[in-house]
Amino acid sequence: MEGAPSHRKDGSNLAEITHINYRERIYFSDPTTQTPLAFANMEKPTPTVVVIDDSTSVHDFFQRCLAPFDVRYQPFMSTAESMEYLSHKRPELLFLDIIMPDKDGLTFLQELRKMPGQVDTPVIMITSKDYAQDRMVAKNLGAVEFVIKPMRIETIRDLIVKYTGARAKGGHRTASG
Repeated sequence: MEGAPSHRKDGSNLAEITHINYRERIYFSDPTTQTPLAFANMEKPTPTVVVIDDSTSVHDFFQRCLAPFDVRYQPFMSTAESMEYLSHKRPELLFLDIIMPDKDGLTFLQELRKMPGQVDTPVIMITSKDYAQDRMVAKNLGAVEFVIKPMRIETIRDLIVKYTGARAKGGHRTASG
């Protein structure tokens, strides 16, 4: 019967079952009897960080930034190169350069927002030019941050933790390695 509470053999209501998260493990219990019902190891998936920039030195920099974290790094040298990937996958975080030879990052961000599943992908704009108009357009398109080059490793690591919840490879949460 739809909407009616489900009952267990002992008469307790399944709707009363609670759960507590202890470090990615979910412990389910029935509050009326304090009887453990299940104990499951709930592993978080490894977050993916995409970087779209036409500079190999920027990609080298991001590899150093990401080294202490348990994340997947997906680099692209152009917006065109990233389109196939982004049409099928949603990264947890995307760093996007504004000034690129094939298509500027702001135009690409506008197109990205129209793609299924990419409406709310966290995008951080990176650029060597700090123009107020670019900041305004990026913000209106849903960019969550705007970082000026040269970038600091600590700044990028803090942003990675903030937007992905990434953990150090040893399993501990870290901001700067």
